[in-house]
Amino acid sequence: MSAPQNVAKYEYLLGQILQPNTEAVRDAVQELNKLLKHPSSIQNLAHIIFNSQVEGVRQLAGVLMRKKLVGHWGKLPEDFQTQFREALLQRVVVEPSSLVRKSIGELIGLLGRLLVPMGLWPNLLPFLFQLTQSPQPEHREIAMRLFCSLSEHIPEQLKPHLNVIHNLFIAGLKDTAPPVALATLKGIGAFLELLENETTLIEALFPPMKSVLEFCIQNHLVDSVYAALETLDGLIELHYLPDRCAIEVLNMILTIGNNSSLERELRRRSLTLIDTFVVQSPKLVTDYNLVNGILSVLFAMGSEPGDSEEEELDDSTEVPNWKFVGQLLDSLNASVPTKFVYQPTMHLISVHLASDDPYKRRMGIVALGVLVEGCALVIEENIEEHLKLIFPAFKDPSPLVREQAGLALALFSRYLQPDIGKYHNQVLPILFDALNDPSQQVRTQTCFALETFVEHLDEDILPYLDPLMQRMMAIPQNAPPAVQSNIISVLSAAATAAGPLFEPYFQGVLSFLEPFLNITDEAHMALRGAATECVGILINALKEKCPRTVIETMMQISIRGLKSIILNYASIHISSSPMLLQL
Repeated sequence: MSAPQNVAKYEYLLGQILQPNTEAVRDAVQELNKLLKHPSSIQNLAHIIFNSQVEGVRQLAGVLMRKKLVGHWGKLPEDFQTQFREALLQRVVVEPSSLVRKSIGELIGLLGRLLVPMGLWPNLLPFLFQLTQSPQPEHREIAMRLFCSLSEHIPEQLKPHLNVIHNLFIAGLKDTAPPVALATLKGIGAFLELLENETTLIEALFPPMKSVLEFCIQNHLVDSVYAALETLDGLIELHYLPDRCAIEVLNMILTIGNNSSLERELRRRSLTLIDTFVVQSPKLVTDYNLVNGILSVLFAMGSEPGDSEEEELDDSTEVPNWKFVGQLLDSLNASVPTKFVYQPTMHLISVHLASDDPYKRRMGIVALGVLVEGCALVIEENIEEHLKLIFPAFKDPSPLVREQAGLALALFSRYLQPDIGKYHNQVLPILFDALNDPSQQVRTQTCFALETFVEHLDEDILPYLDPLMQRMMAIPQNAPPAVQSNIISVLSAAATAAGPLFEPYFQGVLSFLEPFLNITDEAHMALRGAATECVGILINALKEKCPRTVIETMMQISIRGLKSIILNYASIHISSSPMLLQL
């Protein structure tokens, strides 16, 4: 192809973009953006890709062409189109730079998607078949990248060659050159989707896939592992895998997740496939007795210690392992029938609660709290025996365990209503005692458990109102905002349960709430919202026994909240509106 008229200008501008000069780069980009609007830009960029002596310029030309090629293609002269297609195929096998070669390969793939369906590039597939047999691994790598791309974008055109391409993918996965095998693994998902119900063909791909994945793990090729996991996740979700392959995938992800020498995020990404697996294929989990294997790996990861006890108790750090595992256990409990989950989970809970390791004991109590949502009907048959597993955790030497005891009891209170209320004489004394725990996190979770438990007690709360109110009011007003919010929530729950019988405590609680109703600090507006909502609950509980002056005062506070703060503080709006309705 002869040199276009403006090629020197294009090459100069591309060179400017590569310079460490912000102003020069900006000016060059602006000028190139104007030039790239014209179809002739493709001819200029093509000449640079094939002829420039500067690797960075050739690569940048390929990147820019990829953005404009399809839009301009139909406006280019036919003789250029023909010459350009052939020049791409010739250049990709002689280009010395791997980056430029990859860019040329992407251009071939882009044009292939456009032209092969129209029958306008008949020699592309034969060329790629030939390229897979090249003695040079870089040629085989480009060929496999292109087959992966074409499988995704023009699958119908590949179906007549399915068996041949299937053999190429097996060969690609077994290739002794790692870049070829890795390129094949990263892009194999689209080809597996193309195989649809070809069970035999799909199963034949899994042994070499597993080998490449193991190679990636052993050599810390993290990007390739992530790409493979993404592919497997999609295949599980779409139900493209035969049972034997699906089980093989599960075993692979459990192996990765159980390998504590690997990066934590990689292990987690692997185990997130469990969520896809149990949601999409719960019957497979039960038919092949996979629950025990899943639970074993999850409990092991959830029992791993953090960097320090302070980190474990710090809510601002990233999600710790035990919480991540709790989310996966929740998905398992919700998706798989109780009869397959309850017994093996309870066995592991018992083993972990009896351990000398506080991290294992915490995992046991976390799992018990999570179990109640999915297995509530079974636990309801013997609530007391399950509570006896939680109660000792409130006295555990480790605050990590005591904190989770409060959360577990809160979850029991949420999902076992109304039956759990019968055990108020056992539950409330333990929670009252836990309010004196030296750990703030434990006290916070205890308040959460109190709120959830007392809200549904109705008149059963009466014997406990005095000690409850004494403990709530004894907590200083300069306590951390999280603690103050918990106190307000407990007061709201107590008023809801007691109804008109809450009257003796009304004025004291109102006095306690008054400072919160006048908060103007933006950082603590959520507390003002909670206090406003609590007053509305108090008024609703007392009904006609509520003093008229209180109603009038709260009416003004609510209107003021709606008028002046509504624009900035949604929590005040949300809390003031229902209170006005109650008033």
